[in-house]
Amino acid sequence: MRGLTIIILAGMFGSACAEKNQDISFLQVIVDSMFAPPQEEVARQPMKIIGAGLGRTSTLSLYTALNSIGYKTHHMKEVIQNGQSMYGDAFSGKISRSELMDKMEMQGYNATTDFPGCLFYKDYLERNPTSKVILSVRDSPEKWAKSVKATIGSPTGPGVLLSKRPFSWVMSWAKPLMFNLWSDLGGVKILMDSKGEMDTDLLVAGYKAWIEDVKASVPPEQLLVHKAKEGWTPICEFLDLKGNNCPSNRGESYPRVNDKESMQRSMAVIRLITTYFDFAMGIFVGMLLCTTMGCLFCRGPGRTQQKAKTS
Repeated sequence: MRGLTIIILAGMFGSACAEKNQDISFLQVIVDSMFAPPQEEVARQPMKIIGAGLGRTSTLSLYTALNSIGYKTHHMKEVIQNGQSMYGDAFSGKISRSELMDKMEMQGYNATTDFPGCLFYKDYLERNPTSKVILSVRDSPEKWAKSVKATIGSPTGPGVLLSKRPFSWVMSWAKPLMFNLWSDLGGVKILMDSKGEMDTDLLVAGYKAWIEDVKASVPPEQLLVHKAKEGWTPICEFLDLKGNNCPSNRGESYPRVNDKESMQRSMAVIRLITTYFDFAMGIFVGMLLCTTMGCLFCRGPGRTQQKAKTS
């Protein structure tokens, strides 16, 4: 079933992207995850940088920035691209939080950003009490809530889409992961209405509570509150990167990736795939049965009559 799903999905993926002329970067990550080999264990690394910023606070830009200065950084992209089940297993109780962190260390990660790692920042800090914490933020809670509702928290966002066929067949860990992201933001549970829309007031309250929780939990000297528009300077100062060790001193701009419009385009193609997958699956299976079984309704009347005369 997995192989058949991949064949059909690959065809639909290509057709949908060609028809829509869409940005396929996020989609390519999902398709790549279906072919991802098991990750090999590498030299264990302590968690040096803990990203406590919630998704939609320019976490992919921070992920790209940290990777560029030598860290092996974790982000939701890594979960999807490598088919990592460990966070979903931690949410569902299959493994403990300590076992989750062991797995992260065994895969060589020494920095985190974004969901789902940000939700475990206290656990990482307890295990690595001298680590530095970067809290990425938006200009306002209202802007963050608006961005979430238009992308990852949308009724047709990744949490919903990845729990549907065909993705649910090959990414079974996605549902428990995606639906636990909003259960506790600084003590606030994000609720949805009958249409799957997130409550804006709760999102704003949850964002504010999360920021205050991080500030209260992390020693000030170990915490950097960062906005992407501030660029490299505060990060270099925080990590003590001097001279040419700081990318801005080499003339490099701070990365800006995964804007809202790009994710919305990707989600549009994924919605197209989930909407028509069952129909495409039915056609494919029907054609396969006709070909392999030589069923009567697949044979032309002339051929049937010719066979009768011969006999």
